[in-house]
Amino acid sequence: MPEGYASNLGKRADMNEGKLIGMKSHDCLAFSHLPERIWKPITEIRLFFKDLCSGKLLESSLDRMEENILVTTTKLEKIFPCGFFDVMEHLPIHLVQEARLGGPVQTRWMYPFERRNRANRNDEGNIDPLFPPISIFNQNGRGSKKRRKRGFTDMEMQLVVAHILLNCPEIQSYVNLFVNTWGNEAIYTEFSKWLRNYVYDEYSSVQHLQLVKEVALGPQSEVLAMNKYCVNGFKFQTEEVSRNKKTNNSGVYIQGDVDGTGQTIEYYGVIQEIIEVRYLGWPNKKIVLFRCEWFDLSHRGTKVDHQHNIIEVKHTRKYRSYDHFIIAQHAKQMYYASYPLHVAYQNDVAIVQQQVDIELETTLQHPQHILEEVSNDEILNVEEEISENEENESFDDEEWDDNENETTEEEEWENDGIETSEEE
Repeated sequence: MPEGYASNLGKRADMNEGKLIGMKSHDCLAFSHLPERIWKPITEIRLFFKDLCSGKLLESSLDRMEENILVTTTKLEKIFPCGFFDVMEHLPIHLVQEARLGGPVQTRWMYPFERRNRANRNDEGNIDPLFPPISIFNQNGRGSKKRRKRGFTDMEMQLVVAHILLNCPEIQSYVNLFVNTWGNEAIYTEFSKWLRNYVYDEYSSVQHLQLVKEVALGPQSEVLAMNKYCVNGFKFQTEEVSRNKKTNNSGVYIQGDVDGTGQTIEYYGVIQEIIEVRYLGWPNKKIVLFRCEWFDLSHRGTKVDHQHNIIEVKHTRKYRSYDHFIIAQHAKQMYYASYPLHVAYQNDVAIVQQQVDIELETTLQHPQHILEEVSNDEILNVEEEISENEENESFDDEEWDDNENETTEEEEWENDGIETSEEE
């Protein structure tokens, strides 16, 4: 789990009594010790507040949320004692109507002002006068003090330069000109050379920004490599550092564009290296990149539970991506929890949990949350359903079968799990 997600479990263990003491409610959720009938309502109330804090609220989604919160509150009343419910637990029922009257909560809540009561306590890095923010360069972030210098290989230099140029707003007009002339196929291999020649063409009468001229020359040949970096409210670490710790901060998540079509695709991966790239010129320019290893995006390597926003990935299946680098400011943190069942193929499966910064949310991510009504038969058979679920915890074969005549997905995962190396 990421640092700060749960209590220090080493201090909560009583070896003499053989039990855990002083645990908070969120620690129980982190342990996944709660049965399904308990953790599902708690997850639903969490998603309710997540949707309510979105920057864009749809009337249809508000109607659905208003119906769902009544059912969720009823489920919570079956779990917690009567003394637990006071005015605060009843308040969520009225929050949807408040959102209709006042609009998105970002214009009304007070924490942006309260967090400034102690100035700079939440800043991730001080503004260096030698490195003022310019475009995507010199952005806020704090890296570890222990760093080392290393050189770039030709392939790494090519990928890093191309990724920075493609994500720099001042270069987008040049990217469009290159694509219209040469196409997308050569953009990673030829664009940086073409830009340098185009900008410094002595016979051209086109005026270019000084930033474009400096970026077109390329970065310095040496970079600074580090193991830790704090940005976007998260503390990121490389996989090598997290492997030797009880916490895990190496998971990363990013949304990417599909070949310029405007469609987005979600990438889940692990940070392998954190590097700081510097450019010559005045003022000085630097940018931090994460080199990541991505998981397979197909249905063979990734499975999504849309109801509870849980993604299951198979860490033995990798995505063969040409570009492994992302800008640190674009990253969000994920953590990967091992699957609880001791089955061969499930040992290679991890459950992805996303840490969401509600300030970055722009749209409702869970419009399809339609909660089923609770019938009397379901209430009477709760214990039977729980026992059956515990005995039959496995993937739904029908969701993973593409063809009845071909090998099932479950068998392929079993084979991969047997042939692959030891679980992380």
